[in-house]
Amino acid sequence: MNSKAYEILLIILPNFSEEQRSNITDVVQNGITDKGGSIIEFQDLGLKEFAMELRKETQGYYYRCEFMANNDQLTNLQTKLGVTEDIFRYMIVTLDSVLTKEALAERVK
Repeated sequence: MNSKAYEILLIILPNFSEEQRSNITDVVQNGITDKGGSIIEFQDLGLKEFAMELRKETQGYYYRCEFMANNDQLTNLQTKLGVTEDIFRYMIVTLDSVLTKEALAERVK
């Protein structure tokens, strides 16, 4: 199967300790790699204020990850994210929808 480049942005609430947040991000990274996907870049973007209150929360820790995966690997990741209650919000987009082919090829190198 052909792999595509994706980006995930996830939010973890600030009531979790640094160690708990690390364990949660490990679940995400393992969800990508345990079926053969690969991580291009993983970033801790830090604690940020929400634009508006969401479910009585006003801030969260943001994490961004670029990765390569095929459809089966992406489905596996989405299944893991669906049962991980500690992730407040997440969004996955294909990188080819936001980057030119040249920029994408440069990042995947």
